[in-house]
Amino acid sequence: MRRVFASLVLVFSFAGIVYPAALRAADVTGTLSINGKKTLKNLVIYLQGKVKGATQKTRTKVVQKSQVFKPGLSVIVQGGTVVFVNDESQDIDHNVYSLSKTKKFDLGLLSKQTKTPISFEKPGVVKYYCSIHKNMEGTIVVVQSPYYTLLDKPGAFVIKNVPPGIWTAKTIISHKRYKAQPVDITVGPDPVEGVVISVKRKGRKRKKG
Repeated sequence: MRRVFASLVLVFSFAGIVYPAALRAADVTGTLSINGKKTLKNLVIYLQGKVKGATQKTRTKVVQKSQVFKPGLSVIVQGGTVVFVNDESQDIDHNVYSLSKTKKFDLGLLSKQTKTPISFEKPGVVKYYCSIHKNMEGTIVVVQSPYYTLLDKPGAFVIKNVPPGIWTAKTIISHKRYKAQPVDITVGPDPVEGVVISVKRKGRKRKKG
């Protein structure tokens, strides 16, 4: 009996064009700059779009060690979970609470080696603290897709393996007086280069009357 072997090639259609499956993802690269003399840190750039399969629940860990949250800043995808771990070598209790609009919570007392998970259903910034140790604080940034990057400082950035589609690049800045305009990006089979994101100081609101 003769066996016939067929070679199957998966394809992906975007904007009426058919691409091989191997070309479904492309890197997005660019530069983020600050309009002004202010030095900003911990800048999160993420892509938001209506693309099927662009959601991904994530799970990360924040350790309480030497009366410090490590890492001090975490980025997770909407619907993801953060596990707070009291990893002190001595019998030191901790607490984790937040009054942020994105997520309000209070985990109560966490004894040594306690592991407590909490999920984040809404996008935004969550600042949290320890009610026992006033110097302890941290930040969680909840983004709407797994396509993001965290910059320690302004400069070049890359977001890898982005599927074809129409996306909007948004920037989350911890400093409330600065903002960045969203940038629309169309991703096809080839890498997207030269994306420019400009961060500038917000204008002061004029008082009425």
